[in-house]
Amino acid sequence: DFGVLRWDGLSWDLEPHVSAWIDAVTALGAAGDAGVLEALLEFAVHDLGSRGVGAILIYRPHGRPGPAVEERLPPPPALDIRTPFHLAPLRHALTHLDGAAVFDHDGVLRQLGVRVVPSPAAEQQVDSLGGTRHTSARRYSFDDPTATVIVVSEDGPVSVLRGGAIVGRSPTDT
Repeated sequence: DFGVLRWDGLSWDLEPHVSAWIDAVTALGAAGDAGVLEALLEFAVHDLGSRGVGAILIYRPHGRPGPAVEERLPPPPALDIRTPFHLAPLRHALTHLDGAAVFDHDGVLRQLGVRVVPSPAAEQQVDSLGGTRHTSARRYSFDDPTATVIVVSEDGPVSVLRGGAIVGRSPTDT
């Protein structure tokens, strides 16, 4: 109930329970389905972060087209983030692929392994954040302000971004 403890080889890190993040994530307006957001955050913290799998998870709460992305793979199977037996193949794919995973308003995986390409405005107006994965995700969130972007570091910490701003962040994230 208190969250997740993660051993990094030298010390313990505490990830807050995802319910503590839901209010902050949904407080900024139309964020989509709170159940989908909670499932994505749980997956990011418990499945990916605890295993050292770096990833970008993009939740698009509406059916309108988003910013341009570079699609490098064919459409993936329609894995639902709220269906427990869909999580293992999703985790396996994210372990072996680079690029973002894009989920629709119902929490169904629609794109996998996409390269997010920032607009010139995002490159000029949005400062970098940590490494390449975090910076790319932050700039994408600027270009798609209604999307919620969850970034998982290979070290485990998680950041939640919307509109180019940090909405939630693990205490140890860089």
